[in-house]
Amino acid sequence: MTIPTVVLAIGGFDGSGGAGNLADVRAIQLSGGYPCAIVTALTAQNTLRVDRIERVSTELIRRQFRCLVDDFQIGAIKIGLLPSVACVETLIECLESEKLNCPIVLDPVMRATSGDALADVEAIEVLLQGLVPLTTLITPNIAEASKLTNRSIDHLADAIASGNQLLRMGCQNVLVKGGHFERDKGTDIWCYQEGYEVFEPRERQEGTVRGTGCMFASAIACHLGQGKSVRDAITVSKALVSHVISEGQSFGQGTPVTTLGIKDQSF
Repeated sequence: MTIPTVVLAIGGFDGSGGAGNLADVRAIQLSGGYPCAIVTALTAQNTLRVDRIERVSTELIRRQFRCLVDDFQIGAIKIGLLPSVACVETLIECLESEKLNCPIVLDPVMRATSGDALADVEAIEVLLQGLVPLTTLITPNIAEASKLTNRSIDHLADAIASGNQLLRMGCQNVLVKGGHFERDKGTDIWCYQEGYEVFEPRERQEGTVRGTGCMFASAIACHLGQGKSVRDAITVSKALVSHVISEGQSFGQGTPVTTLGIKDQSF
């Protein structure tokens, strides 16, 4: 039996199951990995809105990290919501002290699908200066890439320019996710030191499903941990996201969630 790659997902907890750690866990399992998780924030949210966010203390984040790396051979790390400057600084400290030899994928979550703010604006500069250079790949959507680079992104050329700007800040790879483009919807741009590559969707899909950004980044991290190249990890993970969108269902009154991977069977 092949031993699954252990993927550590760091981010917020969404009790509705659509995004955050719970979405990360599903994507990692669907990609053949074993998920572990560190919670950075507890939220009261549903498919319509975010009612409240309680940040986890930096000491508890530090202890969660220590417990897991002491016991598991971490094969990859996916980082999502980091709600404050103190949280970003604590994670940087943890990563630098452990020097884990594994891929790190950063999905710089700032807002929920509903539009509610999740992270402090002040955390952006610390993230750019201290965390981004430690990562293998960052996966901002166009709104997040625009915020990180202070650049308007309306077309693919803008996304390429934004990605190259982030590369100059110390990134190894940048994937600007184009799910929110008015034109070229679903087209992603991978920027790397030697150039860039465009990933078009197999088919144009309408509608929105919660947690696709979380699941995309988590799947990429898992596949990188399994030894795939960045290109191959993006390709197979993009196919997963396509299935995620096609399996969307409206359990609540707001944005649909995915049922991909749920089986009607007993053991």
